[in-house]
This record gives sequence, C-alpha cells and structure tokens, in this order.
Amino acid sequence: MLICKVTGLVTAPTHVTALDGAALLLVQVPGGGTLVAADTLGAAVGSHVLVCQGEAAQAALGGRCPVDAAVTGIVLE
Repeated sequence: MLICKVTGLVTAPTHVTALDGAALLLVQVPGGGTLVAADTLGAAVGSHVLVCQGEAAQAALGGRCPVDAAVTGIVLE
C-alpha cells in the first residue's frame, strides 16, 4: 500500500460499465511517479489517499473489474 496525493481526475472517452460508481484519479506516488487509481470513496484533488495495487485493488472493488490501483482510504490530516 502507498500513501499518495491526488493530483487530478481522469476521464475516459468510453463508458466502462464495470467502473460504474468509481472515479478515476491521477495520484502522485512517493518518489515522483504517477498512477491512475479507481476511487469509490469520493477523494478530492489535493487530498492524501491510501492506494493498493494488483489483486488487492481488484478485491477492493469487489472483484468486478480489472484495475491496477484502487483508493482504499482517505488520510485525515
């Protein structure tokens, strides 16, 4: 798991039914890299979030769609 900062929103040119109810967020990971993470919690740009990757990300979304990263928590500061 990583603590990342939400830097933006991502929009898809087509609708993916498996992602209904999830926003795609651009997040900055420690060290300067970026990821696109599916978010069902409603994190805002500028907030810090907990992100999991791989099978844990898929499980966080109920196994309903293939994603590489998912927001699993919002860090309260």
